[in-house]
Amino acid sequence: MACDASPAPMNEECYKIMTNMRDYSNSHSRLWGGDFTRDVPVACGTCDSEGKVTCICTVRAWRFREWMYDPGFRYWPKMPDGWNRVDEYQVPNGWVDTGHKNIDCD
Repeated sequence: MACDASPAPMNEECYKIMTNMRDYSNSHSRLWGGDFTRDVPVACGTCDSEGKVTCICTVRAWRFREWMYDPGFRYWPKMPDGWNRVDEYQVPNGWVDTGHKNIDCD
């Protein structure tokens, strides 16, 4: 995104990514649970020499069911133009374990 652009479109696209992941989860027996959150606003870095800035949309699935089969990121919903998954080959299916937290989701 251009350095002088409004972050509003990035926040809207991050919301769309989150809802696409939630809908995918729900259509696959709640593979990642049904509760998803995202960081608002998206995290944007500093301007580069070309006048562009990189932004990160963080989406969290709060009830990942480890015992369920994950078909892999190739089958996940398509990302909006300009967005890429981070570390998709470095961590299992693009998810980063942020620690084990016991949350009453039911």
